[in-house]
Amino acid sequence: MVTVLHRRFQNRPAVWLISSVVLFFLAWLLPIDTKGDVEPLGYLWVVLLSGQWICDWSEWFIMLGTCTTVLAVSAAILGWIVHAFIVVGLNWRQAQHRVAAERISQADVGRDAV
Repeated sequence: MVTVLHRRFQNRPAVWLISSVVLFFLAWLLPIDTKGDVEPLGYLWVVLLSGQWICDWSEWFIMLGTCTTVLAVSAAILGWIVHAFIVVGLNWRQAQHRVAAERISQADVGRDAV
C-alpha cells in the first residue's frame, strides 16, 4: 500500500515492474567517460561480447556484475517512486470519473422526478 496524505492506494506490481525494467534499460544508455571517449554504459556488454576486454575475464565479469547489480537496485527503488506517482494519478483520474458519473446520475434522477 502506498500512503499519500493519509490516504491508502492499492499497489500495482505490474506498473512497478514495467517502470523498473524501463529505468534499468535506460540506465545502460547513460554516458561514461573512458579515457577521453564518452560511451554509454551498455558499451561494456559490447566489449564483453566482442572479446576485446583489456583485463582478465574474471575482473571484467566482476565489474559487469557490479554495474548490473547497482543499476538493478537503483532501478527498483526509482521504479517504486515512479509507480507511486502513477498509482496516485490513476486513482485521482478514477475519482474524477466517479464524481462525474455521480453528477450525471443525480441529474438523471432529478429529471425523472419532474
